[in-house]
Amino acid sequence: MDTAIGPRIETALGVYLLPRPKEPVGYRISLARRALAGVFERLLLDPDARVVRTLLGNSRLTEAEVLKLAASCRASPEALMAVAQDDRWIARYPVKVALASNPATPTRIVLGLLPYLMRQDLRDVSAAASRSEVRNQATFLLKRWSGLQDVPPPGRDPVDIEH
Repeated sequence: MDTAIGPRIETALGVYLLPRPKEPVGYRISLARRALAGVFERLLLDPDARVVRTLLGNSRLTEAEVLKLAASCRASPEALMAVAQDDRWIARYPVKVALASNPATPTRIVLGLLPYLMRQDLRDVSAAASRSEVRNQATFLLKRWSGLQDVPPPGRDPVDIEH
């Protein structure tokens, strides 16, 4: 994302560029600390991850608003990483599922979340995954949890498994 231009919005009608926030980042961080519900949505999609990190610590922020961010294709990978690193929000199962399902979430974060997903959610993530690493790891976990013996982890040859 080019922060000089602003975040992109992709719709059925085309791609639009949002204007870059006019306020300085320090002002937006200050606003995130004391923001009320009406300002959350704008700040959650701020191009600067520091603003998002500050907002995640706001006691008025609700799970529904964090889920909008975690599921948004407009969210930056840095903002999604901030959600994943926030103890308050990553402890919530729906946030884990939303992050794991979002193609914008960094692969490393998604792979770390997969073992914590229930089977049905893991199947859904696997079926929708556009990244082979995610699909392979989800398939491996599903097979292992199904009781199939000697399932090699992704990237390993079956002959490498010790019996």
